[in-house]
Amino acid sequence: GEEVTRFCQCCARKRVYSVTEEQLQTLSAGLFCAVAGKNRAEATVNSLFRTNHYIVDPVTALCFSGLQDYRSGTGTSRVTLLMAERTPMDFMKEISAATGIQEQKLIEHVKL
Repeated sequence: GEEVTRFCQCCARKRVYSVTEEQLQTLSAGLFCAVAGKNRAEATVNSLFRTNHYIVDPVTALCFSGLQDYRSGTGTSRVTLLMAERTPMDFMKEISAATGIQEQKLIEHVKL
C-alpha cells in the first residue's frame, strides 16, 4: 500500500519512480518488466498502421510494445493474443495524431 502511494505521488508530481534494488530483485524473479510511454505508444500506433494496415488504440499499443520487449529479451516467439477493452474508434483523435492521417480517412479504413 505504501509503495503504491509513493508511485502515485511520483506520477502526480511528474517525477521518476524507481524501486529499490531489493524490490527489483524480487520482481525480476517472476516478472518481466517493460517501460513504454506516450512517445512509444504513438510510434507503435503509426508503425502497426503503416506496416500492417492495422489500427490499434494507444493503450493496446503500449501492451504491444511491452510484448516486443519481452520477445526481444527472451527470444520467445509464441503466438500472443492482446485483447482491448475499448475499440480504436474511441481514440481516433490520438490515432490520427500518431499516424498523421485525418480522422475521417481512418474511419473509412475501419469500415473497409
